[in-house]
Amino acid sequence: MTTYDILGLLNTRTGSTPKRCGNGWIARCPAHNDTRPSLSISTGEDGRTLLHCHAGCPVESICAALGIRANDLFASAVAESPALVKIYRYVDEAGGLLFEKLRYVPKDFRIRRPHPKHPGRWIWGLGSVRRTPYLLPEALAAGDPLIVAEGEKDCETCRDFLHHPAVCNPFGAGKWTTDFSDADLHRWFGRFSRAVIIADKDRPGRKHATEVAVSLSFIPDIRIIECPDVEGKEVKDLSDYVRLGGSAEELQELIEATPPFDPEATEKEKEEARVAAPEETELEVEEPVSYAMTEAGTFRIRVGSHGERTILKIANFSARITREEVRDDGQNSRMVYVIEGARRGRALPPLRVAADKFLSHPWHADWGAEICIAAGQCMRDHFRAAVQVLSHDVERLCVYEHLGWRRIGGRWAWLCSSGAIHQDGLDTSGLAAHRRTLGLAVLQRGHPSGWSGHVCVG
Repeated sequence: MTTYDILGLLNTRTGSTPKRCGNGWIARCPAHNDTRPSLSISTGEDGRTLLHCHAGCPVESICAALGIRANDLFASAVAESPALVKIYRYVDEAGGLLFEKLRYVPKDFRIRRPHPKHPGRWIWGLGSVRRTPYLLPEALAAGDPLIVAEGEKDCETCRDFLHHPAVCNPFGAGKWTTDFSDADLHRWFGRFSRAVIIADKDRPGRKHATEVAVSLSFIPDIRIIECPDVEGKEVKDLSDYVRLGGSAEELQELIEATPPFDPEATEKEKEEARVAAPEETELEVEEPVSYAMTEAGTFRIRVGSHGERTILKIANFSARITREEVRDDGQNSRMVYVIEGARRGRALPPLRVAADKFLSHPWHADWGAEICIAAGQCMRDHFRAAVQVLSHDVERLCVYEHLGWRRIGGRWAWLCSSGAIHQDGLDTSGLAAHRRTLGLAVLQRGHPSGWSGHVCVG
């Protein structure tokens, strides 16, 4: 058997399509209850199929679950093209064929349309053919509610499981408003009084469901649901829910219990949660433009080749270095930054961070769990750069943590708890002496520089 034959078996046995991962594929292991893909599949140099379950299932167990022998993993050659497993027909309102979407294993899709002059022949690609929702005539015939799913597989699952067809757009999440115009949506679904949108349980799926709901806001009652997990098993979409034994009655109850979609509330939530940049007039921007801080947080500003500005939020708080302290104990000196921050207009307690730890230590974590830097490999580096770039008028202070003779500013001085004593008297400007309990001490009276002081500290 070839690797593509094995991939086809995995798709059939697990109900989940293997996906490309590096030079191979990843899929759900059929030998154990695999809720997240843990089986790696690849092709060896000799043409055999290599299987590795990261949960520890032996190859023999995987083969047995697929109904094959371990010897079947060997093949003399690898198939040159993926295996076609499904053809989805997209038709117009009257059922006339517009184009077909071909699904392959490993997961891949291709579009073809009928040749206008040669019946039975195909032209690859969509061309200028108009786009319609999948199962459109069936949905129009079924009437309320209009059900929208993500992907053709879930549309067919809905038809077979809930005995009511669902529709989807042909090119996946985030493309609904690209595939269909407002005029088309009104023409197709304007008579519907209720709609149910079944969202995939991930960020793109939820965003897609919201975009669909907004575009269908002319329908009075719209519900957005996500299929619940089944007996502790993770569910991503409707097909997962059905495969794992979910109940149609439970899904109907969930639909009824879900409050109607409110576009205004959604916009309000987006406004509150958005890491959207404030108005450019509010930004405190350095030249050249790079970083800015407001009450909303810390932002990175990128300028495009044509002068356009892209504003990215890198943290939900602001922070600045307000003081640099050089602490000198007579033998070694070290620098400490005093950092003050704010979150939504609320001041955060000052932090003292050693300068050599500023770039590597997650010091912001001392402000609590609500303090957050955006995810991404470089976001922490950008945030620390923003703190340094936007820290103005930093107070610089030298803190001596010892008493006695010390050369300061090119001349000798005697450090005491009140400051520095030199030939011109006591100087406290720009200097902080570290106060400590000394007990009685007889201090040096003379000094090689030629002047003497008489100091007694007790």
